[in-house]
Amino acid sequence: MNINPSLIGLGLFFAIAQAPVFAAVVPGHDGSATEGRAFAIQACGACHAVIPGQRPRNPPVAAAPDFKAVANAKTTSAIGLHAFLVTPHQTMPNIILSDDAREDVIAYILSLRSKK
Repeated sequence: MNINPSLIGLGLFFAIAQAPVFAAVVPGHDGSATEGRAFAIQACGACHAVIPGQRPRNPPVAAAPDFKAVANAKTTSAIGLHAFLVTPHQTMPNIILSDDAREDVIAYILSLRSKK
């Protein structure tokens, strides 16, 4: 059987290019809502209402959505939150979370979803 070496190279390229995406979406840590809440209070609470009913410590940042609103947005998903948290944003400080901290914050945000 003759296999074109170019096809092998192309296949390897796509496999390697996709590896970080799959690693990011399938974390080794399930995330702890309790740890995520504690982290978010410290790291995000200046601008966001992290706990339902809480006011941010820095009220002039009115555009920062509260975490419960984020959790209840129709488009919110674990994958979407992951993508958001690893992408720089002009209106947010460049906080770099460890993989575990990111999964914890995602677990916390998703725990705030209203039960239907």
